[in-house]
Amino acid sequence: MMQPRLADRAALTWLAVALVVVYGVCAALARSLAQLQAPSLVAAAIAIDLTLTAGALIWWLGVRRAGLPSIVVPIAVALGAAIATRIPYAPTSALAAAGIALEVSILGAVVSRLPLILRTARAARLHGPIGALEVGFTTARLPARLAAILASEFGVLWLVLTGWARRAHRAEPALFSMRRTQWLLIAPILGWLLIVETVAFHLLLARWSHLAAWLATASSLYALLWLTADWHAIRLHPVTVQDGTLWIRLGVRWRGQVPLSAVRAVTQISSRPEHACDLALLEPSVLVELHQPMELRGPFGLRRHADRIALTIDEPERFAAAVLHDPGRIA
Repeated sequence: MMQPRLADRAALTWLAVALVVVYGVCAALARSLAQLQAPSLVAAAIAIDLTLTAGALIWWLGVRRAGLPSIVVPIAVALGAAIATRIPYAPTSALAAAGIALEVSILGAVVSRLPLILRTARAARLHGPIGALEVGFTTARLPARLAAILASEFGVLWLVLTGWARRAHRAEPALFSMRRTQWLLIAPILGWLLIVETVAFHLLLARWSHLAAWLATASSLYALLWLTADWHAIRLHPVTVQDGTLWIRLGVRWRGQVPLSAVRAVTQISSRPEHACDLALLEPSVLVELHQPMELRGPFGLRRHADRIALTIDEPERFAAAVLHDPGRIA
């Protein structure tokens, strides 16, 4: 990863100092509003500093000098507007209008880059649906954490909406499915049980609080979306070996790319090994051992490193032949 230049680090340092000063002064003034003669005027000035002043500093020192993505400016301004609405005597109506305008501008910035995002995501389809979208959002200069979150949410939604009409590839020799664990049969049963339990729990909880009942139902429906998307992803995007790389894809949970030259051994197993990264469905069938730890990426930008990875592969011998280029090397 490239290290930031000295000038970039200096600009980021000055930006941090300036923002600390601005936010510190605003906090001090907000605490003493009740003792001032014109609290509404001072509250308006605080709101301007939290939005326009902070946004200008981030644009000048962060975007222009340090190379931060330009989308951080409207995000910071929207956050400042949200904070300002909590201040007594603040012009809440004006701030709400400004917040809506900024949200529209952020959405417009994403929509304007949609062709680039989709084009890049299609080129990176070996990363899986979520990984490909994350590459697309990152290419569009969205902050890394925001790109990971948006990719997870939109990837799940995309799989739920389109997965029903798509068929899994069966004849491609580079694909290695995970069907023999029966997870594809168990997941729909779990989804049905989740629906029944959600309805019963909603009716029970509604006797005490309608708000709590709907919050619990919303969380259950959200979990059902992820379960459905995971089912589609496992069916449609299995583990693959292509372009000299082992592409690990476990539903919407974890993914990784391992150069074949980094694989030390492939061992056929029937139980979960100790001190290994467990990416198996129900029971593992192969253990991939690497020369050095490699990064695995999960939803919302989660990361982990491992040099021993347990996977569920239907055809371990064929998998070893593809990874090691020698079927005799499987233990």
